[in-house]
Amino acid sequence: MKVCLVYSDVGGVAHYGARKYYHGLGYLSSVLKQAGHETALIYLWAEPNREEFLQRVRDIDPVVVAFSATTHQFPYVAKCARWLKESLPGILCIVGGPHPTLVPEDVLANPDFDLVCVGEGEYPMLDLVTALQEGQDIAHIPNLWLRKEGTLIKNPLRPLLQNLDELPFADRDLFDFE
Repeated sequence: MKVCLVYSDVGGVAHYGARKYYHGLGYLSSVLKQAGHETALIYLWAEPNREEFLQRVRDIDPVVVAFSATTHQFPYVAKCARWLKESLPGILCIVGGPHPTLVPEDVLANPDFDLVCVGEGEYPMLDLVTALQEGQDIAHIPNLWLRKEGTLIKNPLRPLLQNLDELPFADRDLFDFE
């Protein structure tokens, strides 16, 4: 299954002088790839353009678009999710990262997000993509919050990973650095 990961770093390149490598998405990608899924990255280093963003998503042709958001980047992420729901409503939109983990109810109040990942995302994302691929219910995956039939489902957190060596090496190819 194809998953599009979106990293919002609007203004970061101008401020820091270079693109960043974000380990969180690198680990998400490596866990998904190890299970046979495909991942691609959209790196938002400048204010996103609606048509360019949507075309990049169309080119990737994902089933899931997964955003990572800090608080100051959340407005850009929310804008992109709105564009997706307006133009490609069949794509499942999930958001994780520091901001959604801290205020998941506020984030899920935005109807453009189908799911919020609270806390660690590697295995919840794998469980989500696997469940979608197998046609299973996604409503009870730990760490994921969602709306279902007008009800907010707040799944409990799974235990934190104790042995980080069980994760595959982070996917460094995802960010396409030389």
